[in-house]
Amino acid sequence: MEDDPEDAAAALQGIHADIKAQLDALDNVLENNRQSAKNEK
Repeated sequence: MEDDPEDAAAALQGIHADIKAQLDALDNVLENNRQSAKNEK
């Protein structure tokens, strides 16, 4: 981690934003799969 606490905080916020974006994308994929499975019935 960086020596400057502000730099460390900014880095963690960036990591958090990246993870949130990945989780949102995964949620969209899962929801699309649920809808596809529902439509196949």
